[in-house]
Amino acid sequence: MTGEALVGQADENTAVVAYGGDLEAMAKFLGAPEFAERTAQFVGHHTICNLSEVTPPQ
Repeated sequence: MTGEALVGQADENTAVVAYGGDLEAMAKFLGAPEFAERTAQFVGHHTICNLSEVTPPQ
């Protein structure tokens, strides 16, 4: 797999993964004060991770 993936934790047992998203645009959107105000009662914080393929050790 190559490219970028967006990953989010929905709860202690569930994660959200989106492949091929624009991570820079998503970070800007999630960091906007108006978005924070609208989601404050539901969301404590957002963490955006970039997953990349690695080669297993030999």
